[in-house]
Amino acid sequence: MKNLKHDVINTSRQSSSISKQSIWINFWFVSAIFLSISGEKNIDDSFQSAGFSDGQVFLLIIAVLLFIQLCLDVIVYNFHRKILKKWGTPEAEEYIKAGPLNQFWNNFMGLVPVHREKELVIEGHEIDGIEELDNTMPPWLKWLFYGTIVIGFIYIMYYIVLGIGDNQYQEYDKEMAAAEQIKNERLKNQSNQIDENSVIFLTADADLSEGKQIFMDNCATCHGQQAGGGAGPNLTDEYWIHGGGINNVYSTIKYGVIEKGMISWQTKLTPVQIQKVASYVLSLKGSNPPGGLPPAGEKWEE
Repeated sequence: MKNLKHDVINTSRQSSSISKQSIWINFWFVSAIFLSISGEKNIDDSFQSAGFSDGQVFLLIIAVLLFIQLCLDVIVYNFHRKILKKWGTPEAEEYIKAGPLNQFWNNFMGLVPVHREKELVIEGHEIDGIEELDNTMPPWLKWLFYGTIVIGFIYIMYYIVLGIGDNQYQEYDKEMAAAEQIKNERLKNQSNQIDENSVIFLTADADLSEGKQIFMDNCATCHGQQAGGGAGPNLTDEYWIHGGGINNVYSTIKYGVIEKGMISWQTKLTPVQIQKVASYVLSLKGSNPPGGLPPAGEKWEE
């Protein structure tokens, strides 16, 4: 009968150990899956839309899994309690008195009761009556190590072997493209705020080239293909009727000179387009095109 009790208690312990390890395996397996998919944009956006950061989501999933483990430990404890209660041995009584929370903590830390230390004694390792115990790593630390192996394997398969996720170079390219788009949008918004007071002279070839095209499409009819003048004055000399310099030329193009037949271009051209065509006109200073009209207005000096 005594042997039967001992076998039942040992069987209960073994099943408890197996249950405990299966719980931790499940814990890290689910954690590894979560970490592997947490980089997916739609999943990440779903959590962010709910107001959670990546760190908060990770802590939340860890808390949920620990709660699941605690529930499973309580179930295992109650199962063992019903079995061991029938035998009334000191070991069984100690197990029952410990309670589910203590059992959870013991499983979490890998603690062994004092009366079971004899099971851990290493034979032949005794000096002056001091025996060495074969204490293993705490389960949380052991399965943390195993978890890093699982996560590493999933990471390699997900990002390198299968190429499902973006590697660091692809992430860099996407982030740079997104930053470029944000910059362009910001510059576009800023450019719409240009006026005759804040405008600056552009010198980049691309800007002057675009300004030339705008001039050819809209201004050459009156000022000539080379800006030497026609119905409008010569724009290549140092003399200006309504003032020279980028600010005055921008203002003249923007508001027009209605009494002399020049319309306002602010409804047809954007502030940036007006800036570019004004810069192009100023870049023609001293070009002296053939057939140009004589100077008109006053000499402008910066």
